[in-house]
Amino acid sequence: QFERFNGKGYRCSLLTGEEREDVDGSSFVSSTIEMASFGTAYTHAVIDEAQMLSDPARGGAWTAAILGLRCMNISVCASPDAEDMIIALIKMCGDKYKVVRHERKVPLVFEKDHFNFPKKVMDGDALIVFTKKNVHAVAAQLQKKGVSCSVIYGALPYDVRHEEARKFSSGETKVLVSTDAIGMGLNLPIRRIVFLEMSKYDGRTRRLLRPGEVKQIAGRAGRYGIYDEGFVSANVEKALVEKALSSKDPPIEKAVLPFPEILLGINEPVSELMKRWASIKDDGLFEKADLREKIELCKYAERFTENKQMVYDLAMLPFDSGNVTVYDLWKRLVSIAINHEEFVFDGNIFDPSRSDVLDADDLPNLETSHKVCDLSYSFADKFGYSNEIPKILKKKKEISTAIIDILKKQKLTGRTCKYCKKSLPWNHPYGMCEECHDKMYPRNYYDYYDYY
Repeated sequence: QFERFNGKGYRCSLLTGEEREDVDGSSFVSSTIEMASFGTAYTHAVIDEAQMLSDPARGGAWTAAILGLRCMNISVCASPDAEDMIIALIKMCGDKYKVVRHERKVPLVFEKDHFNFPKKVMDGDALIVFTKKNVHAVAAQLQKKGVSCSVIYGALPYDVRHEEARKFSSGETKVLVSTDAIGMGLNLPIRRIVFLEMSKYDGRTRRLLRPGEVKQIAGRAGRYGIYDEGFVSANVEKALVEKALSSKDPPIEKAVLPFPEILLGINEPVSELMKRWASIKDDGLFEKADLREKIELCKYAERFTENKQMVYDLAMLPFDSGNVTVYDLWKRLVSIAINHEEFVFDGNIFDPSRSDVLDADDLPNLETSHKVCDLSYSFADKFGYSNEIPKILKKKKEISTAIIDILKKQKLTGRTCKYCKKSLPWNHPYGMCEECHDKMYPRNYYDYYDYY
């Protein structure tokens, strides 16, 4: 939306947890939901993807925005299963509302025929898997057959995802391989969505996709004005996909509430306040956000300071705590903030002079380097080290450019046997090929004897 507004001559600023771009004279701001300002009075506000208010991790940001934005006119866009909940929240505020329903203009057709990968892959397909590793493996298998691919997954920097989407939209690449990262915000000329996987890890456990998630992703097929129909296929759980497309989602029953910052005024450590708040029994329309990770982060910071606002601000910085490199940086930033030390961004995490010799094996390090930049930016912005921000943004751009250059080569790394390095299908269940398996684990005594 930031790019659309500015592209049409309307000055619009950008605000996310990892980046800020203030456009001179802007009348609009495009913001991630977590960065919504509750101290600013707006003429009009648009809250998109509001069905996310039930998400255990991020849902509290949507609930807070619906209840707390200072605005006389708010447009709330959501899937039908969120309608009753949103109306209930509006009524709690004593506000008036009008429901406007939009119908899909291009029908979705489910293909009952068996889908054979990679034989039946066609131009305009978006192939869906749910890990970065599988995105790379599927794309690599296609690239070896001469099929040009764009790839989109959450660990890629925003501008890289945008470039990959542009290449697919322009026809520069013929097939898109993606996670559910395409389910929101991207409007692409996809002819057919193909589910190569139907289960995902949601931060707690690996589970099958819910019907609403299937429809959210499948709905990317058949862009109005380009296709008369959109198609959906799968090579696993076909019955589940077909049923999900025709099912009506049950209404959302709970809206997630974020931890109320006002509770920091109570004379208890932040971690204890969060634990006590989380222990209160859910009732009515609401359930509380999952604070387990934030509680552990608060406990770490509380070892070094009793300043509750600082502990809270450090714990609420957006970063991937599961990445060891990024988590270690966060702990270093805790020390800098608490001891009021000078923060100097370490720009040596990536050497742009090596960009021409980088290949797909360098992607994990580059993606981690970009996460380091994101956390560094959030910290610098929050704790007043604004002089470091230009260096951080410059380095982010260099990393993104390097990733884009690697992806242009169309030589992603697929799955290989860990012993003989032979190429394996993307969904091969083992880490070795059958030949190496037979050598290492002979099938009978005579095979065993001959081998040794």
